[in-house]
Amino acid sequence: MSMIRRSTPNESLLAIVAAALLLLLAAGASADDDSSSGANAEAAHNRFSFHPSVQVTAVADSNAELQDDDESEGDLGVFLRPRVELGYQGRWFNLGADLAADIRRYVDGASPSDEFYRLSGFAELGLMPGLTFRLSDAFVPTPVDLGRPEDHAANLIQTNRVVADLSYWRALPAGREMRVSFQGTRLGSESFRTEIGDGVYDDDFHADFWEGSVAAEIQSPLSRGTSGFVRADARYRSFDDSTASDFGDVAVLLGIRSHWFGRVDFDIASGVGYVDFDSGNTLRLLGQTNLRYRMPGGATLRLSVVNRNTADIVGNDFMETSGRIGIERRFGERTAASVDLFLSRFDDEVWDSGANLYGGVEARVRRQLTRRTQLAFLYRYWDNGGDYEADDFSQHQASLVFTYRR
Repeated sequence: MSMIRRSTPNESLLAIVAAALLLLLAAGASADDDSSSGANAEAAHNRFSFHPSVQVTAVADSNAELQDDDESEGDLGVFLRPRVELGYQGRWFNLGADLAADIRRYVDGASPSDEFYRLSGFAELGLMPGLTFRLSDAFVPTPVDLGRPEDHAANLIQTNRVVADLSYWRALPAGREMRVSFQGTRLGSESFRTEIGDGVYDDDFHADFWEGSVAAEIQSPLSRGTSGFVRADARYRSFDDSTASDFGDVAVLLGIRSHWFGRVDFDIASGVGYVDFDSGNTLRLLGQTNLRYRMPGGATLRLSVVNRNTADIVGNDFMETSGRIGIERRFGERTAASVDLFLSRFDDEVWDSGANLYGGVEARVRRQLTRRTQLAFLYRYWDNGGDYEADDFSQHQASLVFTYRR
C-alpha cells in the first residue's frame, strides 16, 4: 500500500495554452460571423463551445482515511468543483480544454482534505481520410493502489500525462474494417512513499515513465448485426526511478460483436497475453464479455466480465478478474435510478504476494431539476480483503451532489 505525501504540483501548460487558443479562435470566428452573412457556411464547420459549471457535494463517509475497520473514523465533508469546458471544431481539426479545480474539505482536520487540479487539453488533426493525429495533456489526480476507491483523496496523487496518438482506419473488401493505432505516453507525478519490492520502500518515489504501444484490429461481418474481430496489442513501459518495474506485454484476442433486435448488444472475446518483467515473465489466458439489454419495461441491464493484464501507476503488474452487473431505469424525462454490484480480484503473480479481492455496491438516483441544474444522491459500499491483510478495510459513503452547468 502506498503512503501519499503531497509535494507542490506543477501546472499543466498545454491545457492553459489550449484554452487561450480556443478563446482567440472563438473571437475570430465571431468576428467572421458578424462581418458578412456569407460566413454562415463556414460557421457550420467552425463551432465554438463554452460551458462553465460548478458542482457542490456533501459527503458522509464511514472511513474517510481508508483505514482498517478497527481504526476507521467517520467524517463529514464538502467538495467544490468549479469547471470550464471549451471546444472548437474546424473542418479538419478539433481543439478542446477542460479546466477544473477539485477542492475537498472534511469537518475533522485529520481527514484527507485536499485540492487537486483537473486541467486537460487536446488537439486532434485529420491528416487524410482515415488518418488522425491526436495530442493531449491531462494534469489530473490519478489513483495509486488498485483495490481502493479510485476517486478517494487518500488514494490519489497529482500526475501529468501527455499522450500522442496516431490512428488509421480503412474499409476493406467484403464489409471488413481495419484499425491501427500507435501511441506514445509520458507520465510524471508528484512524490509519494510506496513499496517498490518485497519489503523495500522508496520515500520519495515519482511514478515517472515513458510508454509506447501499438494496437491493430480487423473486423469482418459474419451475419446481419454480427461481426467477428481479431485484435492484437503490445506495449512497453520504462520507469525513471525503478528499472525493476519496467515491463512489456503482448495480448491477442479473438471475439464476436453483435446487435440483436434493437435491444441486445454484446461482445465476447478470448485470447492469450504475455508479460515480461525483469523479475520474471508469465503467459496468461485473457477474456472479456460485455452485455447490454434494454428491457421492454424501460430498464437497461448491463453486465461485464473481464480477465486481463493490468498494471498500476507504480509498475506492479496484476492478473485482473473483474465482474460488474447493474440495472438502470428512467422515470419520465427527468429522473433515473441505477444499482450496480461489482467484484474484482487482482493476482500479483510476479512478486508472489498473493491476491487482492474487493467488491461492493453502488446506487444512484439523479433528478434533472431544470435544463441547467441537476441533483443526485449516491451511495457506495466498498469492502477490500484478500491475502494481504494490512490493506483490508470497508467503507460506506453517501453523497448529495448539486450540479449547475451552463
